[in-house]
Amino acid sequence: MRRRPSRSPEASGIGSPSRQRQQYRIVDQIQELLGRGASRDRPVGMEPRLESLHCRHMTPPSSASSNSSSPTVALTMDGVIANWVKGLRAHVAARHGVADRQLALNVSWDLSEWGVDDPAGTIRDFLLSPMSGRLKLVEGAEAGVARLQSAGFRVVAVTRRDHMVGDNPDDQDTTRHIARQWFAGQPQLGIGDDEIVFTEDPVGLDADVWVDDAPRRVRRLVEAEKPVWVLPQPWNRSMVQHPGVHVLFDGWSSVDDLIATHSC
Repeated sequence: MRRRPSRSPEASGIGSPSRQRQQYRIVDQIQELLGRGASRDRPVGMEPRLESLHCRHMTPPSSASSNSSSPTVALTMDGVIANWVKGLRAHVAARHGVADRQLALNVSWDLSEWGVDDPAGTIRDFLLSPMSGRLKLVEGAEAGVARLQSAGFRVVAVTRRDHMVGDNPDDQDTTRHIARQWFAGQPQLGIGDDEIVFTEDPVGLDADVWVDDAPRRVRRLVEAEKPVWVLPQPWNRSMVQHPGVHVLFDGWSSVDDLIATHSC
């Protein structure tokens, strides 16, 4: 499996462009090990950890994968693939009779910035509404998923939507149907029914690497010593510098960092 660096060299020289990009990444890694890495592009305290420079051993996927030779990456549906915060904001705005833009996207997990008294109930109502099946993609998700697939990863989408609406079987079936229909409407992602996993337990999923956005699940994965990456979001900023957590600092544009770390 080929390693594809995310950095594009600005200078030209002897050799192919792909060879030059590989050489630049090697130089950057050596500089980081020596304490002279190009961390100027990252906020203080968020420098790459040494562990991210080494290839991790990956166990062959079983139940999560139909191809034992391909590593499996588990992507959380809401917040990583689907831009659910914008959809949820539209739902809350409609209920309060205000325009979407009056509610900030910089919102915490309890939705207190929107004046929501019952966040769990609000989210439940949203997940059972048709609006939860009309979400836009997170910026860069389409290209990022394609990059993972072209690099040889099997992509599975993980969601606990059916666990967020209570114990009513009909409600759970409704959320599962809405989620499957949403992916069916995004054929460019190449994520079919066999790649959609409904589970409350991310640790129990037989994957090689995870990309999540919920602090609680991220902590569980870290405690289980699972490689987990996060897209920086207002509601998970507490996890960005958490030991053991990798960060896609530039969102999906940084997916090559994940590929370089886990494709050996």
